[in-house]
Amino acid sequence: MLVWDAKNEWSVRYGCRRVDDLRELAQCCKPGAPVERIAFVPMFLGWETFELFCRLAFVWLRAARGALIVEELADVTTPQKAPAGWGRILRQGLAYGPTIYALTVRPAESDKTVLSQCSLLHCHRMSSADDEKYMAKHLRCDVAGVAQLRPLYWIERDNLKLETRFGGPVKIRPIRCA
Repeated sequence: MLVWDAKNEWSVRYGCRRVDDLRELAQCCKPGAPVERIAFVPMFLGWETFELFCRLAFVWLRAARGALIVEELADVTTPQKAPAGWGRILRQGLAYGPTIYALTVRPAESDKTVLSQCSLLHCHRMSSADDEKYMAKHLRCDVAGVAQLRPLYWIERDNLKLETRFGGPVKIRPIRCA
């Protein structure tokens, strides 16, 4: 697992090894490096750092190491086309077999490439009418379906099966670190 962890949650809560230096991350991503769960916690949050992370993550993906998680995508992308490194991951990365998770509170503030490339779009309750409308469009459901979501309930669009599903409540379990 490789995580863009701007809030330092994955190393604290999920037992990932914290890495905050790009040189150290490069060593973790190179071919032949030990397989481990890594949370990259950038010292400087910005597009330049994210671009370098994405370039290293692509090397990591080519080794088909597992799941790539980008936490709070809206902090490092815009509603326009994905930045170069992130766009390459979205357009070419899945060919190597990993699972890619792009997480954000405000999808309308994130790049549109991720929405066009995703296999599964999963949505919980939104807090504004604009966000509800935006998500309903991409989930291919009525705005009322998104607007009526209660806490812990969800809607998801499976773009491989061309299905939209509703579900919940999510069961919260204690966190165990391996």
